[in-house]
Amino acid sequence: MKDNFSEKSKTWDENPLTIKRSDLFTKAIRKNYTINAGDTLMEFGCGTGLVGLKFARQVKSLIMIDTSPSMISVLKDKINTTNVQVICGDIREQNLKKSSINLVFSLMVFHHINNIPEILSIFYDALKENGFVIIGDLVKEDGSFHEGDRVEHNGFKIEEFKELFIKNNFSIVTTYKYHAVKKPDSNGDMKEYDQFILVAKKNSSKSENPAREF
Repeated sequence: MKDNFSEKSKTWDENPLTIKRSDLFTKAIRKNYTINAGDTLMEFGCGTGLVGLKFARQVKSLIMIDTSPSMISVLKDKINTTNVQVICGDIREQNLKKSSINLVFSLMVFHHINNIPEILSIFYDALKENGFVIIGDLVKEDGSFHEGDRVEHNGFKIEEFKELFIKNNFSIVTTYKYHAVKKPDSNGDMKEYDQFILVAKKNSSKSENPAREF
């Protein structure tokens, strides 16, 4: 698998926009979920750990998973606790323990995913009863955010994104826009790209008819 972040990883932690996005998402997690000392958390698409490592000393265990070897390499150099499990690879190929995780969180990852229902099914199985998912991602945009790079989704319409979770055995707790990324487009014109938070809770029973991808 090609590592699309092999170059970006070298300066990822030095980018003020990346740091700001990570800090705001961390605050959103704390706002919407009470971290407990006995919790097991998982960050899906953890990158260099700018979000997840902030919780490492507050929980029982933290699972950090990403497909980019270069990002994982940077992450490993920053870990200074023994309760962090790092996984470099596709989550679909991992044997996550069922009903073992209290909270899954992910920032700016879902717009890179093709089969979202498949990922939500993995989350559902790994989460404990009443477990939570917190997602931060882009509101639907014109495709200029990634400056011509191909991604699976140019952001999401929030109502459609909510429906994916509802049809895949989650209840929506809240959704809201929480930040606007300001950056120049390919023409050099400054644009704003809205980001949203989605908080969902695992339902007690699982439907046999998961939603199809949109």
